[in-house]
Amino acid sequence: MKKHYPIDYKTVIKENPIPIKSASNDLLSVFRDEADRLAALPLGILPTFYILNYQTKEYEFISKAFQCFSKYKAEEIIEGGIEKFLSIYQKDDFDLYSEQIFYKNLEVILNTIPEERDQLLFTNTYRIFNKDKTISHILQKNRIIADPITGLPLYAYGCIHNLTHHTIFNRELFHQIEKIEDLESGNKSIIFSNTYKVYEEDKMLTPQENRIVELLIKGLTTKEIAQKLFVSYHTIDAHRSNILTKTNSKNVVQLISKFINSNI
Repeated sequence: MKKHYPIDYKTVIKENPIPIKSASNDLLSVFRDEADRLAALPLGILPTFYILNYQTKEYEFISKAFQCFSKYKAEEIIEGGIEKFLSIYQKDDFDLYSEQIFYKNLEVILNTIPEERDQLLFTNTYRIFNKDKTISHILQKNRIIADPITGLPLYAYGCIHNLTHHTIFNRELFHQIEKIEDLESGNKSIIFSNTYKVYEEDKMLTPQENRIVELLIKGLTTKEIAQKLFVSYHTIDAHRSNILTKTNSKNVVQLISKFINSNI
């Protein structure tokens, strides 16, 4: 049979190109039991736990902690399934997740023997729109139960952490894949780690130019930026001119407006 994998997330959830078999998994069973137990603890203490069934495109479980930051009741997401969750997923982040992060996850799954796939741990960041129209910055950690033959996901289960008050979105998404070498000790090895630029204009700029843009957005003057980066005023002035050209901005005000408007 000709393989068409790996494929992106949108294809998996919308088309299911190859019939998926049902599967049972000891780790998933343990997770279900533990999630039910932890759900009884006071809200705000723990991250949000969830179980996603790719076959039915439904969430079998979402802990009530999700409401603490998103303002959505867990029941709203459970009833709406994947489509409901994707409706609050920041579009640029989701496009990147579907085309690059999820694609890479499947690639690693396919290159891992079925007996060791339970040991893979997937981590990535993204943003969601809360019910009150604010933004939450999310760190997600999960495991994927895949069909042993096709490699297509059957279930994803794990937790999401709200990082909104701990970090500021820097226009990049983080992605890491680890292999748990020992279940008892939790020792892990990193298989893959990367950051992705969300917006095209960032891809055109050098790391130094991106840093200068961040400082301009914070309101620093050219002189202050030069002092902070330990370079001359003329160097920053030259960088600023290049940045305006690359981003097709007429002036710094327009440049800042472009970056702020895209960072939503």
